[in-house]
Amino acid sequence: MSVDKYLDREIKELLNKFPKIGDIFDEYNIYCNDCSRGTCLLKDAMELHNLNKDDEEILINKIIELTYPEKIIPIPNVKSKIKNSKDLICSPPIKKLLNEHKLIKRWLALIPIIIDYVENDKDKTRQILLDSRDFISSYVDRYHQVREEDNLFADFDESLEIFRIMFDEHEEIRFYAQILLIAITDNDKTAIKESLNTYRVVISEHIKKEEDILYPWIERSITIAQINNLNSKCIESDINSPNIAEIYRDLILKLENQLKNKIGIII
Repeated sequence: MSVDKYLDREIKELLNKFPKIGDIFDEYNIYCNDCSRGTCLLKDAMELHNLNKDDEEILINKIIELTYPEKIIPIPNVKSKIKNSKDLICSPPIKKLLNEHKLIKRWLALIPIIIDYVENDKDKTRQILLDSRDFISSYVDRYHQVREEDNLFADFDESLEIFRIMFDEHEEIRFYAQILLIAITDNDKTAIKESLNTYRVVISEHIKKEEDILYPWIERSITIAQINNLNSKCIESDINSPNIAEIYRDLILKLENQLKNKIGIII
C-alpha cells in the first residue's frame, strides 16, 4: 500500500476520483480547488507550495487514509505552522511585480463603481471607460504581463507545468480584455458590464495564483545571478517605457479621486 502511484497523477484526476482530497488541500493552503486546469501533478503541487517535512507527512497520510479507507494510518500529532507564502518574497524584481499587482488591484476595486456609472449614464462615464481601456491594454498587458513573460518566465524552464499554466492564463486574460475593449469601443452598455465582471474574476484569480504559488516558488529557486539579470532587464524595460509606472499610478489616482465618494475610501 502506497500513495506513490498517485504522486504522478494530475490534480484534476485525483479530485475527480477523490473529491474530499480538495478539503485536505484547502487545509494546507494548496489552492488546487480554485484552479480551472488542475494539470499539475500531485508531487509538483506539494513542491510548489513548499510544505515543510511535517506538513507533507501529515498531508500524505491523510491522502492515504482517504484513498485506502480499509487501512488506518496513524497521523503524527504535529502542529507545524504553515508558512505565509507572501512572507517569503524578498528579491527586488519580484517585489516590483507585486507592486504592479497592487496598482492593478486598485483598478479592480473600482469596477463595481464603474459598472454603476455605466448603468446610470453618469457624467464622465465615457472618459472613465477610455482610461480603463488604456490601463488594461498599456499597463496590464504590454507593461506588466509582457515584463513577466520576457523577463521573469524566460529566466526559468518554461516547459514546467506552472509556467505553461501562467502563459495560458495570460492569453486567457488577453482574450477577455479584447472582448472588453471591443465593448468599450462600441459603447455597448450590456457587454461592457458583463465583460468588466468577467475580466475582474479572471485576472483576480490569476494574480492570487501568482502571489500564492508562482512568486514564492521562484523565490525559493532563484539564484543571485538570476536576480541580477532580472534587475538589469527591469531597468532596461523601464528605459524603453519611460515614466510608464508613474503615468499609470497617476491615472489610477485620478480614477479613485473621481469615484471616491461612491466607494467610501480616503485617497
